Amino acid sequence: MEDFIDDLPVSWNSTTPVSIESVDQAGRVHSGNLSVNMQDGSDLYQDVDIKVGCYYVLSFFAHGEGQQIGLRATITFLDDQNNQLLTNQLIVREQDLINSNRSFGYFRLVSGAAPSGAVKARVAFYVVAGGGNHHSRICMFYSLMWGILGIILVNYIDPFINNILIHLNYDLLNIIALIYVLTIIYQFYNHDYKNH
Repeated sequence: MEDFIDDLPVSWNSTTPVSIESVDQAGRVHSGNLSVNMQDGSDLYQDVDIKVGCYYVLSFFAHGEGQQIGLRATITFLDDQNNQLLTNQLIVREQDLINSNRSFGYFRLVSGAAPSGAVKARVAFYVVAGGGNHHSRICMFYSLMWGILGIILVNYIDPFINNILIHLNYDLLNIIALIYVLTIIYQFYNHDYKNH
């Protein structure tokens, strides 16, 4: 995900392309070789195919430079006419956005189930700052990797595990759950347990 065309990551779009640039300076990249620098008022979005009824995860690393910087991340489900059916958003307030040159915060947004009629989801980032030339960055590579992992977990691993659990004896599951809960309680209340 570290390929850029005219400072925009490949497969991403923006209504403010002049306010977005790729950066590679030490301390401005969380991992990998590049990150996206977004100035005040900029946006960055990508449309992805979805499956109705599934949940989706957007996770990313970000930090800001300057004062009063905010970041909004959204997952918006759209129909075939680009009408919004459901929007999930994560608002990162200025006090929650790390403002250190070498530190990044980790943020995660889990969507609601993709509604009936949805054909795609628009993943978007918006930067708002209280005036001046402020910047925020996201690590596109790990954001994309966590998103892909979330899709794999929700669409493949979770149904597989549910299928196994459906075929197990209900009474046996209750006994296993009871033993697990009692073990946790024992560990919590017995201070000597951690020394064994």
